[in-house]
Amino acid sequence: MKPSTAKSFGPVISGLTVIETIIALPLTQIQKAMLTLNAILKEIKDVPVSRLEELYQFVHAMTPTAKQSEKLRKKILSFGGSFGDMSSKDYSDFLDHTKEARTKLFDRNIEI
Repeated sequence: MKPSTAKSFGPVISGLTVIETIIALPLTQIQKAMLTLNAILKEIKDVPVSRLEELYQFVHAMTPTAKQSEKLRKKILSFGGSFGDMSSKDYSDFLDHTKEARTKLFDRNIEI
Protein backbone atom coordinates (compact mmCIF):
# COMPACT_ATOMS: atom_id res chain seq x y z
CA MET A 1 0.00 0.00 0.00
CA LYS A 2 1.35 3.43 -0.90
CA PRO A 3 1.83 5.87 1.99
CA SER A 4 -0.55 8.35 0.37
CA THR A 5 -3.36 5.78 0.30
CA ALA A 6 -2.71 4.32 3.75
CA LYS A 7 -5.55 4.55 6.24
CA SER A 8 -5.13 6.59 9.39
CA PHE A 9 -5.93 4.53 12.49
CA GLY A 10 -5.11 7.01 15.22
CA PRO A 11 -6.05 10.51 16.28
CA VAL A 12 -4.53 13.25 14.17
CA ILE A 13 -1.80 15.46 15.64
CA SER A 14 -0.73 18.37 13.41
CA GLY A 15 -1.78 16.47 10.30
CA LEU A 16 -0.12 13.22 11.39
CA THR A 17 -1.53 10.26 13.26
CA VAL A 18 -0.11 9.41 16.66
CA ILE A 19 1.79 6.49 15.12
CA GLU A 20 3.25 8.66 12.33
CA THR A 21 4.26 11.27 14.90
CA ILE A 22 5.95 8.67 17.11
CA ILE A 23 7.83 7.13 14.17
CA ALA A 24 9.23 10.56 13.27
CA LEU A 25 10.72 11.01 16.77
CA PRO A 26 14.21 10.00 17.92
CA LEU A 27 14.38 6.75 19.91
CA THR A 28 14.48 8.36 23.38
CA GLN A 29 11.44 10.49 22.55
CA ILE A 30 9.66 7.43 21.13
CA GLN A 31 10.20 5.63 24.42
CA LYS A 32 8.85 8.62 26.38
CA ALA A 33 5.87 8.93 24.03
CA MET A 34 5.05 5.23 24.37
CA LEU A 35 5.30 5.46 28.16
CA THR A 36 2.93 8.44 28.07
CA LEU A 37 0.47 6.68 25.74
CA ASN A 38 0.55 3.53 27.89
CA ALA A 39 -0.01 5.60 31.05
CA ILE A 40 -2.96 7.37 29.43
CA LEU A 41 -4.48 4.08 28.27
CA LYS A 42 -4.12 2.60 31.77
CA GLU A 43 -5.88 5.62 33.25
CA ILE A 44 -8.68 5.48 30.65
CA LYS A 45 -9.28 1.86 31.59
CA ASP A 46 -10.31 3.02 35.07
CA VAL A 47 -12.79 5.69 33.91
CA PRO A 48 -16.33 4.83 35.05
CA VAL A 49 -18.70 3.87 32.25
CA SER A 50 -21.00 6.72 33.22
CA ARG A 51 -18.26 9.24 32.36
CA LEU A 52 -17.04 7.76 29.06
CA GLU A 53 -19.16 10.11 26.94
CA GLU A 54 -17.69 13.10 28.79
CA LEU A 55 -14.16 11.72 28.24
CA TYR A 56 -14.86 11.18 24.55
CA GLN A 57 -16.11 14.76 24.16
CA PHE A 58 -13.03 16.08 25.96
CA VAL A 59 -10.63 14.12 23.74
CA HIS A 60 -12.62 14.96 20.61
CA ALA A 61 -12.50 18.68 21.47
CA MET A 62 -8.70 18.49 21.34
CA THR A 63 -8.58 17.36 17.70
CA PRO A 64 -8.00 19.89 14.90
CA THR A 65 -11.34 19.09 13.23
CA ALA A 66 -13.19 20.00 16.40
CA LYS A 67 -11.47 23.38 16.43
CA GLN A 68 -12.53 23.98 12.83
CA SER A 69 -16.09 22.93 13.65
CA GLU A 70 -16.16 25.38 16.55
CA LYS A 71 -14.99 28.20 14.26
CA LEU A 72 -17.69 27.27 11.73
CA ARG A 73 -20.32 27.15 14.48
CA LYS A 74 -19.35 30.63 15.64
CA LYS A 75 -19.42 31.93 12.06
CA ILE A 76 -22.91 30.49 11.51
CA LEU A 77 -24.19 31.86 14.82
CA SER A 78 -22.92 35.33 13.85
CA PHE A 79 -25.84 35.48 11.39
CA GLY A 80 -28.33 35.22 14.24
CA GLY A 81 -30.57 38.28 14.32
CA SER A 82 -29.71 39.23 10.74
CA PHE A 83 -33.38 39.89 10.01
CA GLY A 84 -33.90 41.90 13.19
CA ASP A 85 -33.81 45.23 11.37
CA MET A 86 -36.60 44.21 8.95
CA SER A 87 -40.17 45.33 9.55
CA SER A 88 -42.73 42.61 10.28
CA LYS A 89 -44.31 43.14 6.86
CA ASP A 90 -40.96 42.88 5.01
CA TYR A 91 -40.04 39.76 6.97
CA SER A 92 -43.42 38.20 6.25
CA ASP A 93 -43.02 39.01 2.53
CA PHE A 94 -39.53 37.48 2.61
CA LEU A 95 -40.84 34.26 4.18
CA ASP A 96 -43.71 34.04 1.68
CA HIS A 97 -41.32 34.53 -1.24
CA THR A 98 -38.90 31.93 0.16
CA LYS A 99 -41.68 29.36 0.62
CA GLU A 100 -42.96 29.99 -2.89
CA ALA A 101 -39.47 29.68 -4.41
CA ARG A 102 -38.83 26.40 -2.55
CA THR A 103 -42.19 25.00 -3.62
CA LYS A 104 -41.51 25.83 -7.26
CA LEU A 105 -38.01 24.38 -7.04
CA PHE A 106 -38.76 21.13 -5.23
CA ASP A 107 -42.39 20.35 -6.16
CA ARG A 108 -41.96 19.92 -9.88
CA ASN A 109 -42.33 16.88 -12.06
CA ILE A 110 -39.18 15.90 -13.88
CA GLU A 111 -39.41 13.46 -16.74
CA ILE A 112 -36.34 11.34 -17.30
